[in-house]
Amino acid sequence: RDTLVGALLNLIENALQAGTPQVRLKVHLYARDNTLRLCVSDSGSGIEPKVLERLGEPFFTTRATGTGLGLAVVNAVARAHQGQLLLHSRPGRGTCALLSLPLIPGEAQEN
Repeated sequence: RDTLVGALLNLIENALQAGTPQVRLKVHLYARDNTLRLCVSDSGSGIEPKVLERLGEPFFTTRATGTGLGLAVVNAVARAHQGQLLLHSRPGRGTCALLSLPLIPGEAQEN
C-alpha cells in the first residue's frame, strides 16, 4: 500500500514540477473492465515526443535537479502489482500519466 501511495505522490509531484503556477492538475480514479485506473493529468505545455519516449528510463531527466528515477520507480511499482504506467501527452495541451492496476473481481463494488 505504501508503495502505491508513493507512486501516486510521485505522479502528482511530477505534474506540479513540470507545469507553471497556473497549471491545472486533475486526479481521476475509476474502475473499468476489472482494472483500477488512476489518471494524473495537467493542463501544461505537454511533452515533446522525443522526450516522452524516454520518460521512465532510469536516470533520464529534463530537469537541472533530480535523479530521473521518479517515473522508473512508479513503473516498477505498477509492474510489481501486475499493472502498467502509460504516459499520454500532446504538446500545447497537457499530459496524462495513467496508472492501471488489476482489481480482484468484486473489489470495485465493495470499496
